[in-house]
Formats: sequence, C-alpha cells, structure tokens
Amino acid sequence: MDRFPDPRRDELGGEEREAFDRITARRGKVPAPFVPLLKSPATAELFEALSSHLWSSLPADVAELAFLIVAWHHRCAYQWHTHVPKALAAGLSQEDIARLSRGEPLPPGRLGDLGRFVTALCAGPAVPQHLHDAAVRELSERGAVDLVAFCGAAQAVAMLLKLRQPAASPFPHS
Repeated sequence: MDRFPDPRRDELGGEEREAFDRITARRGKVPAPFVPLLKSPATAELFEALSSHLWSSLPADVAELAFLIVAWHHRCAYQWHTHVPKALAAGLSQEDIARLSRGEPLPPGRLGDLGRFVTALCAGPAVPQHLHDAAVRELSERGAVDLVAFCGAAQAVAMLLKLRQPAASPFPHS
C-alpha cells in the first residue's frame, strides 16, 4: 500500500499539474520522494531545485556515500536499494557497501573520514572538531557546508519515502 501512489497527470489540479510538469521536464519523471510534495507544489519545486543543486555540488562518490549513510540511519529501504547501484557506479566498492549496510565506518581515508563526518551529523550530539577539519580539508568550507545541506535534504527524502509507506520494508542488516 502506498499513501501517495504515483499520480496520473490528468488527475492533478492546476498547481499540482504545473509542478508535476516542471519536475518531469527536468528529471524525466517525478521521483518517488517528490510525489507527496506535489500536495504542496511550491515546496515540491523548491525542494527539487535544492536537491538538484546539492547533487551537483558534491563529488558523486561523496554524495552517494552520504545518501547511503542517511538511508541506513533512517532504515529507509527504498532509499538504500535505489542508491546502492548508483554508489557502485560512483566508485564505492562492494566491501564499502557491505560495511555501510552494517553501520560500520569505512577505513580511514577520504571517504572514511567524510563518512564519519556524516555519521556524526546523523547520530551524534555534535560534530567533533577533527571530523569538521577533515571535511573542510577534503571538500573546502563551502563543500563541507554543502555536504551538511545535502545530508539534510537526504533526511527529508528518507522521511518523505517513509510517509508514503504505512509499514517499513526490510532493511539490510537491521
């Protein structure tokens, strides 16, 4: 059961249809997390623009790493399963994915350090200075801020996907 089934364009009202058309024109479809947002067309379009910007502001491997860590923290199976192939294509290894699926950190290094930064954002009361410094060293101050905003958007995606489903789907190693 889906609380927000994929809409048919002809069933949408004026503003919802306009948002549907603009998002479809940019993305080729209305992705699953954007479907509930169509109930608030202005929010849907602003969120889609922010999401598009943030995905393009980070290296693909960093974005996919962050997206998977957020999916794991929210136990969002849809988010996880749709992005594992994308993470592999972006350069994460099967071993990296297996570690992440168990909630384990990656080995020290660029992705491991950034993964610890994202985990601190998701799970800790604060981001320790050494993790902040590592993120700035790897991405610059602007990149670190974009990563934080990206994680916030990824959490919104997880919540929107959970809103669609009345029961949780099985999550790897949960």
